[in-house]
Amino acid sequence: MACQLDLLIGVIFMASPVLVISPCSSDGRIAFFRGCNLTQIPWILNTTTERLLLSFNYISMVVATSFPLLERLQLLELGTQYANLTIGPGAFRNLPNLRILDLGQSQIEVLNRDAFQGLPHLLELRLFSCGLSSAVLSDGYFRNLYSLA
Repeated sequence: MACQLDLLIGVIFMASPVLVISPCSSDGRIAFFRGCNLTQIPWILNTTTERLLLSFNYISMVVATSFPLLERLQLLELGTQYANLTIGPGAFRNLPNLRILDLGQSQIEVLNRDAFQGLPHLLELRLFSCGLSSAVLSDGYFRNLYSLA
């Protein structure tokens, strides 16, 4: 009985890396790059990616060419960057079906007024603790984000 238990435990430990996505990689549906010391957004080639997790990195700029066309992407997590963040015009335009955009706890140094254009299905925009003034509420930054609740 003890041998069978040892065998079972061994199989579980051997199989566990296969069952869990390893850090700084993509499995096709989830691109997991949390805490990978990235300074720019990695080029995601897999068009089936639904979740892109980029928190806890040193990404400082998001521009219109930062992402390839990712039509299936629903969640983009860019919160908690360790560098000040600049978000340019049309930064998320290649993510047409994005539902959740997390920028929380990232110090946003520059936010272009057209940064959020091209997100017709965005349901949730997380901007907590970003250092933004209340002017973003009145200066048209969120125009055309009709699906936000």
